[in-house]
Amino acid sequence: MRLSCRRNTCCFLFLLLVSAMVFSAGQTMSEPSVQKALPPDILEKHNHYMESFVTRHMYKGGTAEAELDDSHTAVVKYVGLGDSQGWTGLTMSAFALDERWDLVRDGLRYWEEIEVEPGRYKRWPEIPDDYGHGQTSIDQYGEMLMGMAEVALHGPPELRNEIARITRNIIVYGKAHNWIYGEGPWTDCTDLKLLFQLLAEKLEIDVDIYGPGETFDSEKEKFFLQFKQAYLIRTGSVNYFSLNLMFERLFVAKILRPELTGLDDMIKTWFKPVRKDGNPLFNWFYGKVFGLKTDKLIKKELRAFPAELPNRWKPTGYHWGYRWERSPKEWETVHPISNIEHPGMDFIVLASYYSFYKYHNFDDEPEK
Repeated sequence: MRLSCRRNTCCFLFLLLVSAMVFSAGQTMSEPSVQKALPPDILEKHNHYMESFVTRHMYKGGTAEAELDDSHTAVVKYVGLGDSQGWTGLTMSAFALDERWDLVRDGLRYWEEIEVEPGRYKRWPEIPDDYGHGQTSIDQYGEMLMGMAEVALHGPPELRNEIARITRNIIVYGKAHNWIYGEGPWTDCTDLKLLFQLLAEKLEIDVDIYGPGETFDSEKEKFFLQFKQAYLIRTGSVNYFSLNLMFERLFVAKILRPELTGLDDMIKTWFKPVRKDGNPLFNWFYGKVFGLKTDKLIKKELRAFPAELPNRWKPTGYHWGYRWERSPKEWETVHPISNIEHPGMDFIVLASYYSFYKYHNFDDEPEK
């Protein structure tokens, strides 16, 4: 009897151990990529950045810089809201890859705040009617696409459905208004048409972008033309930000239709004039597309960020503003000291993109 009990106890303990191992393996497999990909010191910084971002840089769910009080802990007012709608799309892509669906939902609620009518959005909720740069811009919609595409590919069903609704509205509005989304400059979103088509196809929406005589091939040719300007922008213009917009559009195309004929050639065309600029996001994307090793580069870049969110009151060596959109020359710009804290968006995005795509390819099919 005693032997039988001992044997049963051993069997029970063995089964308990196996169950624990299976559960542990399941937990490891299901944890967000940042938890697996980032070394402990960088992961600690990532988590701290995220906590600080949520505490001080989410304006109605959007992304904003913050002017803090003299203790540098409480927000006095939000600043840098000019394109916060677009930045919300960019950070939303990082939140999606981190599986922070609570933050994605917050971002989508912000989009409700700035929806003027179905398919048309303004830059931020309280934007004045006479804002000099217009109520909206192509930059905004391009950055929205970053979040929309990643949620469409990797989000839970209810969020995919919401992205499908938004995508459909944007396309319907664009076709009805010649792809002009508001008053003022930079509101023509023709250069984004193909991306909305790719997104509609991925979401299986019963709407397309085409006007009379237009086809997928004709729109693809128009889409590719813009990237042939990359060299001229890099050498003849101080507006390095335009190359960032090109990166965003190429990235969205690559994750939505990785096998698109001619796309990799356009990525080479865009990257050639910036390959020596030391831009970490550009370098990571090019490396991922063409199978180059980026682990050491990205970890070095992430470690270079300050321990606290970047700000203007501490000389940390961090370049003011978002590093991926500024040329090396612009990085040297000195700004007056003030209690402005940046949201750390470039760290969050770089860490999330690197971590997720360390374990996934651009051509991974979304779950349905």
